[in-house]
Parts: sequence; C-alpha cells; structure tokens
Amino acid sequence: MRPKRRGFRCSEPPFARSISSNRWTQWLEEKLAPTASIHGVLMDVFGIGILVLGKSGIGKSECALDLVLRGHR
Repeated sequence: MRPKRRGFRCSEPPFARSISSNRWTQWLEEKLAPTASIHGVLMDVFGIGILVLGKSGIGKSECALDLVLRGHR
C-alpha cells in the first residue's frame, strides 16, 4: 500500500543539507571535543617566542609589561 500524497513537495533547497550538517558538526565539536583553559602570555624576546604560563594572578601580565618597557614585543 502506497502512502497518501498530501499535496506538498518534500524537497529541500540544495544548501539546506550543508547548513544543517555544518550546525550538527559545530554542535558535536562543542560538546565532544576536548578543551582546556590555560593562563598565559606570549612575548617576542630577542626574536624568539616566549610563552609564560602560570596560575591566575601570579604576575604574568606584569612580567610581560616589564619586558615591553624594556623594548621587547
């Protein structure tokens, strides 16, 4: 037995599938991808990248500011 037709088309625009697929992928990445929060500051000292890491509030920004005042970026 065939299903009854209701008088409307069940097609979607060609871009609708990619939009919903993109949203689905974004949602999965947000929910399932591993994440980590770290505190740090990245500096250029004598042409070498220096990453200063540490707990919140221990003075990373003050250290970076002191290096900037001494001519580093």
